[in-house]
Amino acid sequence: MAQTIRILSPVGIPQDRRDGNAERLDSLSGKTLGIMSNGWRSFLIGMERLEEVAVSKHEAGSVIKALHTNASGPAPAELLEEMAKKGDAAIVGLGH
Repeated sequence: MAQTIRILSPVGIPQDRRDGNAERLDSLSGKTLGIMSNGWRSFLIGMERLEEVAVSKHEAGSVIKALHTNASGPAPAELLEEMAKKGDAAIVGLGH
């Protein structure tokens, strides 16, 4: 009797996020940009460079930075809410 092998895909079904996306800004000029680090040391360097470029090249009015210390889990809701209240746009979810 022949044996059968069943192959399963570990890929999940992506969520439909069409209604949850924020409108894009026309520019960063004069806006507050939030940058969230996930705690990877290598990203701390990138975070500083992102701030420099946002201000010098894209004329961001200010940059707020946040540190999410649990890289293996989601950011706390309070931290996300604070960034949403203080910033006009945010860069989150970047790693090494």
